[in-house]
Amino acid sequence: MARREAFLLEEKGPAPRILRAMALPAILVLTIGITIAVSTHLAESFLLHDSRFSFRLPAVPGEPTTLAVGGLVRTGEESVRQLFRADSGKSVYGIPLSERRKGVESLDWVRQATIARRWPNRIEVYVTERQPAAFVQMPSGHGRVRASFIDADGYLMPITGNDRQRYNLPTLFGVREDMKPEDRALRVRQMQRFYRQAAQSGLTISEVYLSNVENLKCRVKLDNRSYLLRMGTENFAVNLDRFRRHLPDIGRRMPWAAVLDMRDPTTITASAQENDGE
Repeated sequence: MARREAFLLEEKGPAPRILRAMALPAILVLTIGITIAVSTHLAESFLLHDSRFSFRLPAVPGEPTTLAVGGLVRTGEESVRQLFRADSGKSVYGIPLSERRKGVESLDWVRQATIARRWPNRIEVYVTERQPAAFVQMPSGHGRVRASFIDADGYLMPITGNDRQRYNLPTLFGVREDMKPEDRALRVRQMQRFYRQAAQSGLTISEVYLSNVENLKCRVKLDNRSYLLRMGTENFAVNLDRFRRHLPDIGRRMPWAAVLDMRDPTTITASAQENDGE
């Protein structure tokens, strides 16, 4: 009797039925998981090792390659190719595109790069280059000055060859290489705001000084005379118009004037010396 009661007690409990109900889904999930893991491994192994996906970048330019580069104007194609040199012979699946994109965007003239895989074995790179906003003259030590381009983001690009003749751009002073790009960009934006207003004046202004962003200065050259105008931070168009209208009086009454302070809307203050280090 005791053995039969024990048997009946085991049958009455709900736990065995629940375990049996859960066992089949668990086994099914485990089987699916193993299948997916094995399939993924086999697929990755296929993509990494099959010769059809092999990226080709010959050492000699002009030979057949599976690297395509577009959008280059100032950036040399060889400088882009060098970043992919170590990938030659590898599967395109294994090339770290994010890392290569950062490398391309570190090149002097590159603002943005897009890199994509094109199956079976092609890598395409498209570059958007930086657009110069001005020339800059920066101190480089020992009393020397280094010329460079600057764009609207405050990034510096090298000048080569006859760039000064190829680009009709103003020269921006007051930028330093040790400045953060955002500090340089602030000066470029202030310069651009000034030139938008200066366009109404009809004056030719080729130089802007912004070592102090609270006091923009510009150089106006008229025939054989040159004036440095202190303009402040606003009312550029109004003050340039005031300068133009009063120019005959300035030439007659202050022929020695080299610097004109235009910041006071009621007065033009003149001085003979540019003694502020700019």
